[in-house]
Amino acid sequence: MVRSKVIGDCVRTMQYSKESIIELYYEWLFMAEAQCSQQIRQIHLPEE
Repeated sequence: MVRSKVIGDCVRTMQYSKESIIELYYEWLFMAEAQCSQQIRQIHLPEE
């Protein structure tokens, strides 16, 4: 994923404050969770 590489670069260069890295991380988590739950719904819910 591009996002995790961006976070890695930020951590290495320390260009960003800790808060913005955490913010990025939670944003990435939220996106990943949304994608997963969408896929799970598609698998488990029968087509109407």
